[in-house]
Amino acid sequence: MKSLRMFLLIVFAIVLPSTVFAQYGYCTATNSRRGECISTSQCKINGGSSDPANLCPGDNSIQCCTYRTCTNSKGVGGTCQPTATCSGSSDPANLCPGPNHIQCCTSNGGSSSGGNLPGLDATQSRYARIIAKTARDYGLPIRGCEVAIVTAIVESNIRVYANSKVPESYKYPHDAVGKSL
Repeated sequence: MKSLRMFLLIVFAIVLPSTVFAQYGYCTATNSRRGECISTSQCKINGGSSDPANLCPGDNSIQCCTYRTCTNSKGVGGTCQPTATCSGSSDPANLCPGPNHIQCCTSNGGSSSGGNLPGLDATQSRYARIIAKTARDYGLPIRGCEVAIVTAIVESNIRVYANSKVPESYKYPHDAVGKSL
C-alpha cells in the first residue's frame, strides 16, 4: 500500500506540470505537424510557429503551436513536438526549442514496445500504452489519458482479471484471477 501511494505521488508530480504546458490540449496544424494549443506569445517565446486556423479552444490568442524538424541523436529525421503526441520515439537530448516536453519525435516503424514505463512491469506498460493510444485516437487531451491510466492503476493495478465466480470470464484473455466482493 505504501508503494502504491508513493507511485501515485510520483505520477501526480509528473502529471501536474504537464497540465500547465498544454492547458488547452493538443492539435494537428494545417502543416500536418502535431502541436499544442498555447498562447501565440508563449509559442513565439518557445521558438514555435502559430497556426491561426482556429484549431484550438479559447480566444484568438490561443493557437496551434508547432515546432521545426529535427534529427535525433541517432541521425534519424523527425519533428519537434509534444511527447504526449509522439507515436514513435522521443529523444530527450535537447534537440528542440521550447520546454522539456517538446522533443524530437521519430517514427519507430509502428512498434510501441519501448521498454517498461517507470514503475510499471511489461504487462502494465503494454496496457498503459494501449490506453494512451486509445486516448490519442479519440482526440482526448493529455489530462483524459492521465486520468484513464491512473484509474486503471487504482482499480486493477493495470491488469485484466477473470472473475472466479463468473466462469465465462475465463474464456477471455486475462492476466490474473480475481473474485467478487
